[in-house]
Amino acid sequence: MDVFLALLTSFLWAVTSIINAKTIARVDPITAAFGSTVFGGLLLIPVVVLSGESSTIASLGVYPVLFFALAGLVNNVLARTSVYVSVQRLGVLVTFPIASTGILIAPLAAALVFAEQLTPRLGFGVVLVFVGIVLAVRAR
Repeated sequence: MDVFLALLTSFLWAVTSIINAKTIARVDPITAAFGSTVFGGLLLIPVVVLSGESSTIASLGVYPVLFFALAGLVNNVLARTSVYVSVQRLGVLVTFPIASTGILIAPLAAALVFAEQLTPRLGFGVVLVFVGIVLAVRAR
């Protein structure tokens, strides 16, 4: 189930990239980032309430809230606006393979920050994906 969720995430991000490209053709990237962040947040409210997690959220302390705020700033403001500008200037075919190089950063960060084990097999897989991304971008 966990691997399925990871694959589903990848698929949904791919669908999102197509939706974003259509949106950015009509509005500027900052407006698109604002709209997707606001509407995404509003649509998440019923999910939180229906899942029963609203009491958990209400009981969060200052420390988690600060980290959520930082993550929101980095993801919803900086990264989203950057990717929208990139899609507008480079297109989906170039932007998303390059943006996918986060696959290199996440395992290294997890190993450094959370002391997760970076196995040779995972490292080899990361290198293969990176080479694929470089080949895809250079093919353009």
